[in-house]
Amino acid sequence: MKTLIIEKNESTKETVKLINSFRLENKNNWYQINIINLGIKLKCFNTWIQISTKPIFSNAMDMSIKDFKNNLELGINKIS
Repeated sequence: MKTLIIEKNESTKETVKLINSFRLENKNNWYQINIINLGIKLKCFNTWIQISTKPIFSNAMDMSIKDFKNNLELGINKIS
């Protein structure tokens, strides 16, 4: 399973862009996201965030890409 590690203090929009690009690179595969500065770890499959260290990231399977990005943005803004 591939992991994206985000260490810098990127803007929320930039972080969401990085995550979505990584999702596209790993389409139809499990992937992980670690956002070090916020203490967030996610385990995902396509747009489904299955496991999150912060429960606000839970979402439905087969969520639209727009909803996926909005969910990430709202979640990151609540934490930061």
